[in-house]
Amino acid sequence: MSFACIRCGARLQNSGVRVCPKCTKAVLLSFMARFELRQVLSIGREVVSFKGYDRKSGKLVFIRVLLPTATRATLEQLLRESNFFHDCGPDDPFPVFRDAGRIRETGGAYLAVDYVEGKTVDGALSKLGFTHKVRLFKDILSALAAVHSRGYVYGNTHPRHFIVRSDGTLRLVDFLSVLRNGVSGVGYGIRGYQAPEQKSGSEPVSGATDVFVVGMWMFHELVGKWPYRGRALVSPKYRLKPPSNYLRRITPALNGILMTALARDVSKRYDDAEKMREALWHCFGASTVIDDSGVPFEPMWFTAACNAFRFAQTVLRPLKTVAIFLFLLLLRSGPVVKWLVGSTAVLGIAGIVMGSWLQYSSSAPIKAGRRQESTGTQEADFPRPSPKRDFGSSSGVSREPAQPAPPSKSASCYVKFFTW
Repeated sequence: MSFACIRCGARLQNSGVRVCPKCTKAVLLSFMARFELRQVLSIGREVVSFKGYDRKSGKLVFIRVLLPTATRATLEQLLRESNFFHDCGPDDPFPVFRDAGRIRETGGAYLAVDYVEGKTVDGALSKLGFTHKVRLFKDILSALAAVHSRGYVYGNTHPRHFIVRSDGTLRLVDFLSVLRNGVSGVGYGIRGYQAPEQKSGSEPVSGATDVFVVGMWMFHELVGKWPYRGRALVSPKYRLKPPSNYLRRITPALNGILMTALARDVSKRYDDAEKMREALWHCFGASTVIDDSGVPFEPMWFTAACNAFRFAQTVLRPLKTVAIFLFLLLLRSGPVVKWLVGSTAVLGIAGIVMGSWLQYSSSAPIKAGRRQESTGTQEADFPRPSPKRDFGSSSGVSREPAQPAPPSKSASCYVKFFTW
């Protein structure tokens, strides 16, 4: 397990090295009588990051240490990151702040927050379908909206900075590049994940800066192409093609959301991540008048393909040897046996398609019932439409509130018939 010296930043083979070969000083394994350094995560010119342990809280922590040679600009970055975490609470989608200050032994500054265990979001996106990708991007925008609500711009949006934990929740990490809203952000961001104002410095950064980067990322995940490449990002002659030109499945509403987010003119974009998230919610999560489920449906052919794949994974894969034997037996059999096996295969495929059609047809009332039974967190995550205002009649007689119609017996029988 590699290690590093926090005095000079030299990489060491392991934590068992007692004297640094570069600065010839004792290697520190802990500091402030509280934090233990266990594993180096990254080494930069001015910053070294560790996975450590906090003796006070008894939890694993992420520790960022500035080397004594760090410039004033890097020190101001760490100070902004510390101030941002001071404004956050334990319920925010960020790591919990533990401590910040200067190390007595070296004089370098440090920051310690909870270590987030999990996988980066790019690994999760590669395994999801179209609709579930859009849902995950709504969670990504929710995390950025929490940053914008405090007057900050994240400025460093990248898939490796969004961590999906084992319980399915999303956490946003690495706030060294966080900026106050309205300042210059030239040079900030990762190459390929930058807004025009981060490259040219023509305008100050704002929540729309993060919206642009999320739009590029989302465009690439859904379409498979980057909207801007190289100098096209700042070239006035380049005209962006709508994503629907590459993928027919993109609806006009989603097409408009992506084109608005990817506008190079800041005034034409969404002001912050919350407004883009609301637009996605109305496009993909708004309730319908018919079923009130709030869940977008997958096409029937997609449901059939998923069922066929699931059947192959659960039935055919465990019986791989038997399937090979039957296939070899089929090759040596007569035409009657081949006809019987072929008829069985055709009936099996027809059964999968028919079952998928039944599942697709009955998914609306089933999901509607689940949504009505759910309480608390799910409904709190999404905005609900405000009730209509009743101005009453001119005669002064009060009106009784309308009672919702009871569900029809035919609808309940319909659900039971397809879910037995």
